[in-house]
Amino acid sequence: MNGRPLLEAPQRQGLEQILGDRLPHNRNVYIQGLHPTTDDKLLEKFALRFGSIESIKVYTDRITGACLGCGFAKFYEVRSAEECIRAFYRMGYKVGFACESFNSRHQAKGDPTRGDCRGDGFVSFDSREVSDEVIREFHGTLVGPGQRRISVRYAETPAQRELRRITAQRRQTRVTEYKQERAPSYFVD
Repeated sequence: MNGRPLLEAPQRQGLEQILGDRLPHNRNVYIQGLHPTTDDKLLEKFALRFGSIESIKVYTDRITGACLGCGFAKFYEVRSAEECIRAFYRMGYKVGFACESFNSRHQAKGDPTRGDCRGDGFVSFDSREVSDEVIREFHGTLVGPGQRRISVRYAETPAQRELRRITAQRRQTRVTEYKQERAPSYFVD
């Protein structure tokens, strides 16, 4: 990271728009345009200039090990994330607050008394103790002629179900928009 812009396309958003386009308390910064030799240690070394880091991830090619051009720096403080965005933006990188993944949003909406229970099958019992015992005993068990592995967990909370519904709806909207953009035009003026 020598301070030169690595992107061929010009910045599409202004800095204030980028800083304002985030979920409350988001501290995770997305950086695109990293040099192929960038690794976690190099990105961490640069990002530490802005504050304490919770995690760093540079995406690399599985075969060559070369950086694929993007990475994430998650800070402990929002202010540190904002300063990182400002610095990378001034150097010409495409940068902004990272979108939180569906899985982390789903987990955050879970019932804290239930922990991080996830799976495919559902079982209903009269007490928490019996439910815990059944989950411990049967989760991951192979059953049936095809020896399929079953998954036993607690049901999603209403907030988790709503998040799943909204996410599926957004995906479908994007697919529909994409198909409309790609649809051939059969009309001639």
